[in-house]
Amino acid sequence: GLGHTGSVTAVVRVLLDVDESLNVGTRLALLALLIVGAFQLFGRIRRQTRQLRAETDRARAAAERANAAAERESNAAAIAGTLMMVSDAVSRVTRLDDVLNTVVEVLPRVLDIDYCGIFGWDDLRGRYEGSAIAGVDDAM
Repeated sequence: GLGHTGSVTAVVRVLLDVDESLNVGTRLALLALLIVGAFQLFGRIRRQTRQLRAETDRARAAAERANAAAERESNAAAIAGTLMMVSDAVSRVTRLDDVLNTVVEVLPRVLDIDYCGIFGWDDLRGRYEGSAIAGVDDAM
C-alpha cells in the first residue's frame, strides 16, 4: 500500500523538478506514464480490496457457523440434562398417571416455564383430554 503511494509521489516530484530544458512533449509523455501507472496502482488496490472483503466475508461466515454449532451443542446438552432429570424422576413411579404427573411437575422447573400439560386422544369423545397438567389454575 504505502510504498506505491510513495513511489507515485516521488515521480510527481521528479516531474515538477525536471530541468526546464525538457520539451513539452517529453514532459507530457512522462505525465502519461505517470497516469498509466496510477491507473494500474488503483486497479491493484481495487483487486486487493475485493480480496480482503471476500476473505472477511468468509471469516464472518465461518464464525457464524461456529457459533451456530456451539449453540446447537449447548442446546443438545441442555436437552440431555432435562431428559436425565425427567428420567430420574419417572424411574421411581410405575403407574402411567403417576409418570405423566411427574413429567408435568418436573419439566416446568427444569425448563423454566410456567405450566406444562400432556393431552391424550379420547376415542369415545373424539377429542384430546388433559391427561396431566401442572402450573395451571384449577379455575381454568
